[in-house]
Amino acid sequence: MTTTDRPRTTPGSPGAGGPASRGFIIVGVAVVLGAILLLRAGGVGFQSSDAGIEISTDDSTTTTAAPTTTVPTTDRAPSQVKVVVANGSEVSGLAGKAGQFLAQQGYTNSLAVDAIAQVSVTTVYYSPGFESAAQAVARLLGLSSAQVQPLPEGSELTENQPTDAGVIVVAGPEIASIVGAKATSTTGGSGSSGSGSSGSGSSGSGSSGSGSSGN
Repeated sequence: MTTTDRPRTTPGSPGAGGPASRGFIIVGVAVVLGAILLLRAGGVGFQSSDAGIEISTDDSTTTTAAPTTTVPTTDRAPSQVKVVVANGSEVSGLAGKAGQFLAQQGYTNSLAVDAIAQVSVTTVYYSPGFESAAQAVARLLGLSSAQVQPLPEGSELTENQPTDAGVIVVAGPEIASIVGAKATSTTGGSGSSGSGSSGSGSSGSGSSGSGSSGN
């Protein structure tokens, strides 16, 4: 066979790499690229979903956290409360009797003094942090909660008032029977005598006594 007898390759033959072959290649590349894009899109979606679950878990933990409790420090044992009882009445020895009465109930750290001014009813004052102790003292003395008040800052209610007093009781006469104190009575006597003789007579005079009050 001579060179002139070799078969010629036409553009449409399979071995020539014609348009059909190039079309198949392009389609294959497009399919691969599409698959990659779909996988990437699916991965992003899963990541977003996972992030949402984590956020939801954190929120749930925050809302269900157990609240913390604070133990109050205002309650004290009766023996740890310094109680000052001031006699604001005319009942002699009322403060001392009230102090003894409270000591029997556990308030052994008490002091009996005189009040600066007299009062008609008892009032229990408390320093900051001693309100519960003042309420307990008031109940023991048969008083209402309305007779318990905060101690005015810088006020002087008693003679020689200590600065470390937790509770100050300005005692009125109504607690005398509760603590076993007796009201002071005023005693005195008067008399007269006379005799008639020759139109003359004499008369007698009497005297009266007075009482005093103390702690």
